[in-house]
Amino acid sequence: NLPDGDPVHYALPVFLDEPEDTFVVKNKDAELECRVAHAHSVYVQCQDEIQHGAVTEDHVDPETGIRITEARWRISRDQVEEYFGEYHCGCVAASGKGHVKSRLALVTVAFLKKTFETPPYSHQSLEGKQLELRCYPPRGKPDPEIHWLKGDRLVDESDSNYVVTHEGHLIIVNPRLTDSGNFTCVAKNIAAERRSAPAEITIYGE
Repeated sequence: NLPDGDPVHYALPVFLDEPEDTFVVKNKDAELECRVAHAHSVYVQCQDEIQHGAVTEDHVDPETGIRITEARWRISRDQVEEYFGEYHCGCVAASGKGHVKSRLALVTVAFLKKTFETPPYSHQSLEGKQLELRCYPPRGKPDPEIHWLKGDRLVDESDSNYVVTHEGHLIIVNPRLTDSGNFTCVAKNIAAERRSAPAEITIYGE
């Protein structure tokens, strides 16, 4: 049987949501949050320093009567760069029973270099002979997603004649004369979007 009264006096806090790893970009702060039950106080620590800018809100769940505390805070790019690009933050919750720490979230500066490791190259190929356009994107965090343009239109990946591999290369399964044109590799993450120089593909008949 549980004792009478608010569990904040006799139970350890329980985290309902813990801060998740995230990225900060040039002009936008990272946002983190945690939610915890049975806490009489919650504070935020980053690199072992208490974050006085954190906002905490308390409310009682009307169905269960459980007290829930939410904490939210922002991390700027300057804060992260001060620690060489890797910054750790977590919540510490206290009750009458003791303290509990959340997982530490890693905050990293997002970036995307300008130069492609290997851009796609122009090709001439015979009609019906499978063709692969390789694209190694610029280095970045998080890893960029790759898509392709033919001219200024997005390559339709639902078309079974076009396959974008896990690495981001484009396979034209059964090249047709109409597949001739300029193909551009596009790399994108939350920091930036980069486009390769167009590769000119020429498909010719026998």
